[in-house]
Amino acid sequence: MKAISKEFLRPVDDILEKIKEIKLYSKKFEKRIKELEEKSETLTKNVLDELKNIHESITLIQKFCRKLSNAIKQAVEERLEDNLVIQFDELTKILSTITSDIFYVTDNPYWTGLRNMIGKIIEDLGLINDKFINDNNIEQVTRNDSPWNERSKDVKKEYSLNVEIKQKLEKLNAEKIKLVENSIMNEKLKTEYKEKIKFLEEKKNSESEKFNEKIRGLEESLNKKIEYEKETNSLIDSLQKENNDQDNIIREQRMKLKEYENKVGVISGEDTIVPTIISKSVNPNQGKLVESLRYSVEYLRKQNIKQRYNENMKNAIQLFNYSDELTKKSLKIMAKNDQTQKLIYNLYKESSILQKNIQQLSTKPRVVDISKINGISNKNSWISCKYDPQLQISEHNKECKYYQQFQENIQDKIDKLKRNILLQTNDKVPKINENDMVKYLGSVHLSSLDDKAVRTQDNVKN
Repeated sequence: MKAISKEFLRPVDDILEKIKEIKLYSKKFEKRIKELEEKSETLTKNVLDELKNIHESITLIQKFCRKLSNAIKQAVEERLEDNLVIQFDELTKILSTITSDIFYVTDNPYWTGLRNMIGKIIEDLGLINDKFINDNNIEQVTRNDSPWNERSKDVKKEYSLNVEIKQKLEKLNAEKIKLVENSIMNEKLKTEYKEKIKFLEEKKNSESEKFNEKIRGLEESLNKKIEYEKETNSLIDSLQKENNDQDNIIREQRMKLKEYENKVGVISGEDTIVPTIISKSVNPNQGKLVESLRYSVEYLRKQNIKQRYNENMKNAIQLFNYSDELTKKSLKIMAKNDQTQKLIYNLYKESSILQKNIQQLSTKPRVVDISKINGISNKNSWISCKYDPQLQISEHNKECKYYQQFQENIQDKIDKLKRNILLQTNDKVPKINENDMVKYLGSVHLSSLDDKAVRTQDNVKN
């Protein structure tokens, strides 16, 4: 359709250029006629007749354009109703029919009649333009205005003035209304901005107070932490000093104990003092001395073991933060709805119990109370078999064996749980830190192995 319309209207551009030339002539003639009117002059009758003929030709062209546009519009609407596209031949046929009706000429090729008419008008306008310049075609007009004509002119001027004033008033009223509306809108915006500024200032003050309180609280907390750090450092220094003193005392006591063992013939291990050869001729003073040494060594070893235990627990606590998934509370919450988490939580509990029992076993003093052995404290009194060194060692080995078996069972459960987790799909795998769990449970295994090594050394010495 666009191609058809473009082809059909292709000569129209040339026609429009010629129409612009006609408009230029028209403006030029209008200006010349006004000049003649001011000078009370006019054109001759021949020139006016020619202008009249040109006007009729232009009117005929306007009629042609209106009729052509209406016909094309009607044809296009009819084709649209039938869902058809108007053809180029149909358009040329409509143009030819209207050209023959208006201009009484055949339109072949198309637009020929209109272009010929416009060309003739331009040619006539050029001739009239030459006549405008010639003074022979200009006549002087003599006229006397009647009173009513003068009155009509005055009324016309007053009417024109009133119309202009009315238009100005309407324009001013519209501007006034617009200014009032803008003023009202500005007042509303001003009020809104004032409220907004007030709200923001209040919010700023409240937030600044909160931040100031928070800063004060943080400063107080920082000061407390600094003081606590100083106290902790001083306490650590004092404990370190005390530990060094205790080590020195233990070293001195061991040296004294070795001297005594060399005298009385007693063989002592690293963690256990077991009498092998006790003479029946030991006097009571030596027994009291041995008993006092035993209590001293027992106290010092307990303090040393307690300190080591506290340090180990402090290091173990650092492995699991409160927000860690493997902490007791988190595992307990996750174990409510998930079977795998429940198994992990149970393993965590069992491992904690095993670790606690092994730590208790490792901190249990294994110093033999030789003061209650027959032949030292009271030869004739009955002594319970629980004080027998062999029985104590046997019970200790029995507990170690039980905890070792318990640890192996936990390790089997851990391996089984790891295999089950690896077999599950990625969507069902729980988001747990399995390495930390194995690391934690493995620490129990290592502590049990250390205890087993100590126990083996004791058995070898015995």
